[in-house]
Amino acid sequence: MPRRAVVSALALLSLAVGLSGCALSAVLSSDAEMRFPDVGNHVVVRDGRQSLRLRYVERGDGRSIVLLHGAYGGLEDWQATILDDVALRGRAIAFDRPGHGWSDRPCESSTPEVQAGLLRDACRSIGASHPVLVGFSWGGAVAAAWAARWPDEVEGLVLLNAPTHSWGGAPEPIDTATRVPFFGEFLTANVFSVIGPFVAPSRAAAAFLPEAVPASFAKSPLDLALRPATFDANAADVTLLDGALAAQSPGYASIRCPVVFVVGDGDRIVGPEFHSPRFVAAVPQTRRVVVAGAGHQLPYAHPAECMKALDDVLATRR
Repeated sequence: MPRRAVVSALALLSLAVGLSGCALSAVLSSDAEMRFPDVGNHVVVRDGRQSLRLRYVERGDGRSIVLLHGAYGGLEDWQATILDDVALRGRAIAFDRPGHGWSDRPCESSTPEVQAGLLRDACRSIGASHPVLVGFSWGGAVAAAWAARWPDEVEGLVLLNAPTHSWGGAPEPIDTATRVPFFGEFLTANVFSVIGPFVAPSRAAAAFLPEAVPASFAKSPLDLALRPATFDANAADVTLLDGALAAQSPGYASIRCPVVFVVGDGDRIVGPEFHSPRFVAAVPQTRRVVVAGAGHQLPYAHPAECMKALDDVLATRR
């Protein structure tokens, strides 16, 4: 077959794959958005010249307690787990982090510190200054950055299986591929968002190991996180995290609020013996709690332990 014909055939095949993938991706995204609609409250913050709309829900009254979700998650994760219990202790506020759920994404690099700054501005806009922060996984990195950057404005810190220090690891190939100009956008829109629903159950199961996935995890907005733009935001978060933690961790010594760091000893996503000991060394008032037999997804699998940690911080807050 002549070379020109081969090139033409490959071009037509790529076009067909792209169109079919794009159509299926749109159907899957629409279905996810119907099951997890944009309900709740919204606040607008500024990021340079850019205005960003951030979504949140709140329940209860009193002292502000801000909940920050992990990767491939959203505020529905807190609604399905501990939000109601937290609302008995104060004003519970759960956000979709920037670029996740129904919150807008900054145009520039969105490190934990950048997200912390945007969420801090959002809290100040809704009269929720000086909060107690509860951060799970990637959200824990945001909470740690927030407490380090503005130590006088954070009343307490609960970290749940949070990555806090550079571990020198490379991101997974699927996340790296999304960062390739043009090619990454094609893969995200036409491939990853389509195969995501088929791969997601096994990835979710890995986050719970060595435990089983509880029925309550059906309420997690995981499918919403598989929309192309949100998938891309998650991949960007994961890719930049190691370098961002290297930059922010020297600032942890400035944290003065009470801290409880909860880890599952079976966590295969964030090593239980790497991050938390280093954080304790940098922030000596931290109390480290190890949950025996627990995996990564502490809010779903061990909500009582999460609440015990919050109660401890609330009892000793400045």
